[in-house]
Amino acid sequence: MAYVGSSVSGMLDRTLVAGNGRYTADLSAPGMGFMAVVRSTYAHARVVRIDTTAARTHPGVRIVATGADVRDWSEPIPHTLNPAALGGHTADVHCLATDRVRYVGEPVAALVADTPHVAAEAAALVDVEYEELPVVTDVEAGLAADAPLLYPEWETNEMLHGRYAGGDVAQAFADADHAVEGRLHIHRHTAAPLEPRAVLAEYDDRTDSLKVWVSTQTPHPLRTTLARTSKRGWRPTPRSSTRSGIPTRCCTAAMPAATSHRRLPTPTTPWKDACTSIAIPRRRWSRARCWPNTRTGPTA
Repeated sequence: MAYVGSSVSGMLDRTLVAGNGRYTADLSAPGMGFMAVVRSTYAHARVVRIDTTAARTHPGVRIVATGADVRDWSEPIPHTLNPAALGGHTADVHCLATDRVRYVGEPVAALVADTPHVAAEAAALVDVEYEELPVVTDVEAGLAADAPLLYPEWETNEMLHGRYAGGDVAQAFADADHAVEGRLHIHRHTAAPLEPRAVLAEYDDRTDSLKVWVSTQTPHPLRTTLARTSKRGWRPTPRSSTRSGIPTRCCTAAMPAATSHRRLPTPTTPWKDACTSIAIPRRRWSRARCWPNTRTGPTA
């Protein structure tokens, strides 16, 4: 434990400080296209319609996709741990929203164009009509009986209720030197990585294989997820693993890149996506957490 209280150098510090780091944005390939994502401006709303006519006809645009398109091209993103297996509720999650959005910034459409600027221009032409729905911004309020439901078919906002116990809890508190009770609340927060979400996907029609470069700390789960989600029957191989970058599986960014090759006119069309992690926080880390009734009893 000698490192406790000491300044610890990172393994990549010297490389990054010297400007020798290599990021997804440094990669390129012939014929590469650039993706722009259209995101929800509502925290909770029903998607009434998406008009992509103007975007599809914009010069330099190669393809435009909505949730309906992606649902035809791919399977839902598999859960790392499916709550249904533990008696809870589950839901199909796609990289683009289909009938409803459930957080600000949720992707509703994606497009690929010849340049990043053309992609941004075309994304602004996508017309999405929403029917705004009630929202809940407090963890405990979301469990109230009259709270707006994110998944009405659940009839609750509680995804999973679990009980975990071990040993004689009552005796442990009786033997504790002190007992502390309180309500713990962790506010929303997110990281500020050197590289935001970024993906470069290259399809090779000669071998019917997909190579993906992505900023993530979990390349192997992402590789498996892409293989399972694709309707091509792909199997993950060691050659498709990726370099770690930030703590997210990047599914919402990687999946459009991984599935778009099914409709793009050229046999090999690498393309990439980058978005600001601060503006669109990762849901896993940015959510607020609350433990309303917490008790601990340490023993000296």
